[in-house]
Amino acid sequence: MRCAAVLLLLAAAAEAASISGTVYLREGQARRPLAGARVQARAAAGRELLQSVSTDAEGRYRLSDLPRARVSLTAVKRGHFARAAASGDAALVLDAAAENISGADFELHAGGVITGRVLDQWGGPVENAPITLYQVPYPGSSQRTYAG
Repeated sequence: MRCAAVLLLLAAAAEAASISGTVYLREGQARRPLAGARVQARAAAGRELLQSVSTDAEGRYRLSDLPRARVSLTAVKRGHFARAAASGDAALVLDAAAENISGADFELHAGGVITGRVLDQWGGPVENAPITLYQVPYPGSSQRTYAG
């Protein structure tokens, strides 16, 4: 019975895939490895979170024991937005049918995204409302950005 269980575990491990890569911080034309970013693997169909790991001091990560199926990868770190190094897309969709995939790299850029809705006095949406973004320095700090 133990032999059958060991064989079953070995067969399951042989069917698992791994994905590895590096997350870089893009600064103008230069880039450097970024420690402490989170790389998340989700099922491409259904968006179920399969695994999440942090990058090491050299920006490297490795996701192991993933199903051999289509997997969507994203990289996140507060105050940054990510782009897949190969495609420039926010997410990287890979077919993990191969046993090991390497070079699934991301570049993170300092910045973020501002979202919101413009509503009238009754709470209805306002179409084509002009939005202006201002950067205003304030005492005691570097700069703060306001939307107007």
